[in-house]
Amino acid sequence: MPRLDRFIEILYQREGDCLGLATEEKIDVTVNGTASSLSRDPLTREQVAALVREIAPAELHPQLANGGGVTFHYSSPSGPVEVRVE
Repeated sequence: MPRLDRFIEILYQREGDCLGLATEEKIDVTVNGTASSLSRDPLTREQVAALVREIAPAELHPQLANGGGVTFHYSSPSGPVEVRVE
């Protein structure tokens, strides 16, 4: 099971608008315009990349490795999400 699935589950439970992962930031969920942290520590670039790679289609891995922006859909156990990497 990809590690992001537990955070996506929280997104669905809280009826959130967005799940955010950013370098040097904590994982957060935005609900009605208000963000709240879901992790204790900020993520490194490598951690963000590893989390996204777990759910990204294999054909997008080269683009992700090159730092390219991509958008894809992921069918999590909690429901579908759109993933945007910038």
